[in-house]
Amino acid sequence: MTPETARRALLCERGAPEFTGIDFVSVVDHIAQDVLRVFFIVDPPLIDDPDNPGAQLSDAAPGPGFVTIEPAPGNGGAAEVTITGAAWVLDVPSGRTALEVTVAEPGDFSIYELAIHSDAMDRFFAGALFSFKQGCESPFDCRDSHECPDEDDPDVAVDYLARDFESYRRALLDFAAQHFPDWAERTPADAAVMLSEVMAALADEMSFLQDRLSAQTFLDTATHPRALKHLARLVDHIRDKGATATAALALSLAENAAVGTGALYQISDRIAVWAAPDAGAAVPFELGTGLDDRSEFWAHSHWNAMALHQPDPSKPCLAVGATEAFLAPVTLTDGSVFNASPLTGALPPGSPLTEEVFWIGRRMIFRSVPEDPAAPSRAWEIAPAEVEIFTDALAAGPGDPPVVVTRIAWAQEQALPFELPVLETALLGNIVDASAGRTIEAEFRIGADDAHPPALWPVPRAAEREGPLDATTNQRGAVQMFGLIDSAVEGLAWRGGTVPDILLDQVGVFDPPDPTPTPWEWRESLLDGDEQARIFTLEPGLVAPILSYERLGEVFTFQDHAGSAGFTIRLGDGTFGRRAEPGDLFLARFRTNPGPGANLPAGSIRFLTDPGDGAAVPHAALGDVTAVTNPIPSRGARAAETAERTRLLAPELYKLNPLRAVVSDDYRNILGRISWVQQAAAPARHTGTWLTRFATADPFDATGLSPQRLTQLSETVDCIRMAGREVHVVQPKYAPIDLLIVLCLVPGAFPGEVREAVLAALSDREGGFFDPDAWTFGDPLRRSELEATIQCVPGVLGVRRIEFRLRGTTDWKVLTGAQINVDPMEIIQLRNDPRYPGQGSIAIRFDNIEDATP
Repeated sequence: MTPETARRALLCERGAPEFTGIDFVSVVDHIAQDVLRVFFIVDPPLIDDPDNPGAQLSDAAPGPGFVTIEPAPGNGGAAEVTITGAAWVLDVPSGRTALEVTVAEPGDFSIYELAIHSDAMDRFFAGALFSFKQGCESPFDCRDSHECPDEDDPDVAVDYLARDFESYRRALLDFAAQHFPDWAERTPADAAVMLSEVMAALADEMSFLQDRLSAQTFLDTATHPRALKHLARLVDHIRDKGATATAALALSLAENAAVGTGALYQISDRIAVWAAPDAGAAVPFELGTGLDDRSEFWAHSHWNAMALHQPDPSKPCLAVGATEAFLAPVTLTDGSVFNASPLTGALPPGSPLTEEVFWIGRRMIFRSVPEDPAAPSRAWEIAPAEVEIFTDALAAGPGDPPVVVTRIAWAQEQALPFELPVLETALLGNIVDASAGRTIEAEFRIGADDAHPPALWPVPRAAEREGPLDATTNQRGAVQMFGLIDSAVEGLAWRGGTVPDILLDQVGVFDPPDPTPTPWEWRESLLDGDEQARIFTLEPGLVAPILSYERLGEVFTFQDHAGSAGFTIRLGDGTFGRRAEPGDLFLARFRTNPGPGANLPAGSIRFLTDPGDGAAVPHAALGDVTAVTNPIPSRGARAAETAERTRLLAPELYKLNPLRAVVSDDYRNILGRISWVQQAAAPARHTGTWLTRFATADPFDATGLSPQRLTQLSETVDCIRMAGREVHVVQPKYAPIDLLIVLCLVPGAFPGEVREAVLAALSDREGGFFDPDAWTFGDPLRRSELEATIQCVPGVLGVRRIEFRLRGTTDWKVLTGAQINVDPMEIIQLRNDPRYPGQGSIAIRFDNIEDATP
C-alpha cells in the first residue's frame, strides 16, 4: 500500500468525516471541453460546511475564489483558463455529488491543476492535476511513475593498479582510513580487517579469472587446449593430437608334437599384453590396429620360429639384397624334427586356400640370434609373394628320405639390407599388429532421473548446457557433454594425430550387452553434420563432477570444466548433429595412450599379464599362447602438439594459405591450389563506374572450362573476394595461331615421313610442343624453342623460315623476332585438328624438293 492510498483510506474510514479531497477531474464534453466535473473522495453531503454550522458542504453555492485552475508547475506558457461558474450537481451515472465548473475557453494540451480552497478539504487532496485533452488519444500513461533522483555517491579514489590480494587489501584499508577516521582498531583479529581481507581475497580471485579468461581469447596467450584448438581452427590449422605406438608382436603357441597347435584369434576381443620398461609403469599393448579392427588372425605352433634350410654350406648367410629363403622341416624347441613343411596340416579348418597361397601377403619377420654375444641381433620384416614346397634329396642322409623344403620369395622392395646367418636365423610366422594402450568403457545416460528406471540412476549423467538460440522457436536446445575421466590420466589414443581411437554406441541396455547398438561417428567439427547426423566430437579438457551435495534425500551433482587434461564427448545440438533425447543410453569405448614412452626397443613386450599386478591372469582369449615378444622396436608414438608449436605453425599456415583475395596475385595463388587448375588469373578492368575483376583458370588436360568447373570456381571466388567487390568467372581466352614452316630435308630423307614426324613433335598431345599443359596465360611463342624442337626431328636439315598468323588479330607474317607475344590474359593454342579449324593449324613445306603439300 502506497502512502497516498493509505491517506485516502484514512479519509474514507473516519466514522464522522470532517474532511474530503478531490478524487479526480472529468471533462464532461470531450468536444467542447468547457465543462468540468470534480469528484470527491468523501461525498460532500456528508461533510459539514465549516463556514456554515449545521449545513453541509454542498448546500451553499460556491463563491468566488472557491475553485481555481492554474497551469501545473513545469508547464510555463500554458493558456490561461477563466472560470465562469461553479455549482453542485448530482452525477446520475455514479450517484455521486460533484462540483461542475464552467470555463470560458478550454485549456491547451498542458497539464493544469484544479484546486478547491476550503477548510473542509484535506490539504493533501485539495488539488488535482488534469488535462482538458484527456479524451484525446495519447501514447502516455495517465499516471506518472515517481522516481527519486539518485543521490550523489561519495567520491572514492580508485587504485586501478590493484590486481592482487595485497594491493586490494591496502586499497580497502586506505578507504577505511579516509572515510572512517575514528576506526583505530586495525589488528588482524579485528572483524573489519577480517572482512577487508575476505573482500580482497574475492577480488583477487575475480581478477585472476578475468585475466585467465582474457588470455584465452588470443593465440599468443592462450593456454587451455580447448581455446588453442578453436583459435587455431580460425586459420584452418588442426592441432596434432599426437599418436600412439604400434608394434609387430610374435606369438608363440604351445607345441603338440607333429600335429601342432592352431588357434583363431578375434582382434575385437581386445587381447592385452604388457611391456615393462626399465623406468616407469608397465605399458599395455592390445592386439589389432584400433578399436574398429574386426579382423581375425590365425596362428599355429609350427610357425612360432621356423628354422632356415641351408642348401649350400659354402654360403652360410642370406646375402644383402636377398629376396628368397628356404625353410627347413618342422623343428620343435626340444630339437625334434618332422620331415614336413610348416604349412602341412597347419591351415585353419575349412580354409579354401592352398598351402602355397595361404602365406602370400602374410607378415613375417626374420630374426637372428647369433651365438657370438658381440654380434648384433637383427630382425627384418617381409611378406611372401611366392611359396613353393619341394624336396631336397642331397640334404638327406644316407638311406633317409629327401628333406621337405619350403621356398619363400618376397618383393624387391623388401630385400635384405644386411646379411643374416642361416643357421642362427629363424622366421617368425605368427606376427600380429598391436597398438599401445588399453581399452576403457564408459557408460552414461541422457536426461534426469525421471527419464530412466531406478536401476540406471547410478549411471553417470551427461552434463547439459544451454545451446544456440533457435530463431524459429525462440528457444535454446541443450548441449550435452560427457567427460572421459580416465583420459585425463592415461590419455586417449589418436591414429595419425587426427583420428581418435574411440567408439560411441547408443544402446538400449547395458547388461546384457546390446547386440544391435546404433553407432555414432566422430567428426573433427560438428559443423560437418546436419540436424539428423548421429555424430559427436571430442573437446579438449575434462567436464566432470566438481561438486555434490545431498538435500532432502536427493543427491545433486554439479558438472563443469574440471581441468585441461583429458577429453570430453560433445554430442550434437539439433542444428549441427542430432541431439540425444532424455532416456538415451550410451556406451563409449576408447583406447588410452601411454605416450612416447611406448616407443620401446625390441624384446620389451614379453608379459602376458600386468607385471605390476601380482594377481593378474592372462587374457582368456590368449588360449595356448605361451610367450610373446616384439622382434622389432615399437614405434610411431609422439606427444601432442604443444602450445608453443601451435603459436608457431598456425600463423605461418595462414600466411601460406590465405583465405582472402584482394589483389590479382591473391586470386592466382588461391585458385591455383585447386587440383585441376594449371594457372589462374584475375585481372581488374574499369567498367565505367568501378573496377570489375574477371577470374579464369587454365585447366590441366583440357581447353576450356566445363560447367562443373565454372561452378566450382564461382563458389571459390565468392568465398575469398572482398565484400562489395564484383568478380565474374569467365572462360579462359585463347589465341589460336597458324604456322607455315619451310624446311630443308636431309638428302635421302622421305618427305612424307619427315612431315609426320614434325607434326607429331609439334602436336597438342601429351609431351608435344603445343601440349595445352605446356602453355598458360601470357606465355610467348619463342622462336628458338620452336626451331630447336623441329631441328631435333630426324630428316630435318634446317628451318628456312617460319610464317605465322594470329587468328582474328594479324595477317600472315614472317617470324623474324625472338618471340610472338600475346596478351597477358591469352593462352596460345594450336590443335592442328581438322575438326577444330579455328583453333590453329600447321602447314609444312620443303625448300630443297618440289612439294606442294599445304
